[in-house]
Amino acid sequence: MAGREKSAVKAVGHSVNFRRIFFPRRPTVEAHRVQQEFFRELGDAAALLRILEYAPDLMYFVKNARGEIVACNRDFARRMGGETEADVIGKTAYDLCPLGLAEQYTQDDRTVMHSGRDLINHMELNQARDGELNWFLTTKVPLRNRDGRVVGVAAITRDIGKAQQVLAPYDEFEPVVRHIREHLGESLSVPELARRAGMSLSRFERRFKRVYGMPPSQFIVRVRVNEACKRLTGGKGSIAEIARAVGFYDQSALARAFAQIMGVSPTAYRKGERRKELG
Repeated sequence: MAGREKSAVKAVGHSVNFRRIFFPRRPTVEAHRVQQEFFRELGDAAALLRILEYAPDLMYFVKNARGEIVACNRDFARRMGGETEADVIGKTAYDLCPLGLAEQYTQDDRTVMHSGRDLINHMELNQARDGELNWFLTTKVPLRNRDGRVVGVAAITRDIGKAQQVLAPYDEFEPVVRHIREHLGESLSVPELARRAGMSLSRFERRFKRVYGMPPSQFIVRVRVNEACKRLTGGKGSIAEIARAVGFYDQSALARAFAQIMGVSPTAYRKGERRKELG
C-alpha cells in the first residue's frame, strides 16, 4: 500500500468513531420512551428484584412511606430473624431491630425520602439474629410514583467485611481496627493508635473520621457496645462483669454508652433478646 493510502486509512481510523456508527446514541427523549414502553409492558416491576437473590453477599429491601418492608431478598429476611420474605413483609425496623438501631435506620429513611437524594455507601451497624452486630455499607435511594412523589425507599447493603471492592479507604486502618477489637478490655489511647497507623495524631483523627464517619474515640465506644451486645445475648456474666470485659470503667459507664447507641439499657436489651428466643 502506498504511503499516501496508508496515511488516508490512518486518518480515517482516527477521525471516524465506529462505535457511534454501529451503536448510535439515542436522543434522551427517545431513550426515555423506549425505557417507559418496556416497563409498561413488563407490568410486574417486582420481578426485576429476583435477580438480586443471586448477588453474593448482598442484601436488599424496599420500604413504603410508613417504613414497612414490602420486598426483600432471603439474606435480608434471615438477617432479620426470618426465613423468607413473607416473614418480614409489613414489619418495620422497630419490629425487627433494637430501638437504637431502629431509630437510626428510620431517620436515614426519612432523610432520603424528604430530600429526594440518594444516600451512598453509608456505614452503619446491623444486628444479626444471633445478636452479633457488624458494620455494613448501605446505599438507599428514594422511590417515586408516576406523579413524581416519593413513596418509599429501596436499599442495598453489604457486610463491610465482604465488600472488598469498596474497602480501599478502610485498608490503611485495618491493623488499627484489629488492634481495637483484640484489646477491648484494655485502655485504648488514640495517640497510640495514631502511632500504630504511622500518622500524626491530627492526620489520623482527620482521616479516620473521613472514612468511618466518626472520631476514633467514638468508634472505640461503638465496638465495645457491639461486643457487649454479643455477651448480653449469650447470657453469660453479670452486666458489671461484661462492662469490665469490654473496656468500660464500670457498669454505669456501659449503661450510659449503651443507652446512647442502642436506645435501651443493657438490662432491657438482655430481657428483650431473651423474649425473642422464647418466641
